[in-house]
Amino acid sequence: MDDPEVFEFSIAEGDIKGKTLPLRNMPEGLCVPPVPKDEEERKYLPQPILINFRPKQNVLYKSKFRFTVANGLSCDIILKGKGSFEENHD
Repeated sequence: MDDPEVFEFSIAEGDIKGKTLPLRNMPEGLCVPPVPKDEEERKYLPQPILINFRPKQNVLYKSKFRFTVANGLSCDIILKGKGSFEENHD
């Protein structure tokens, strides 16, 4: 069922300055002491987006969303989720 309202995004719009920095492959602090990020580096970190799935019925949901970028390439994602009336799946 295509019902985009069952997917809630923590961020619906906003600005990210320029190209984002890559995620670090190793957790900070395992091999070297952590280096504090300065304000300039923080502006370019990837922006996390949390998505909550809140189904209304016991069906399979599938919706397509588009992230539009000013002066850049847009990105489409497809989210899927299965609704359930069983409490242990919540």
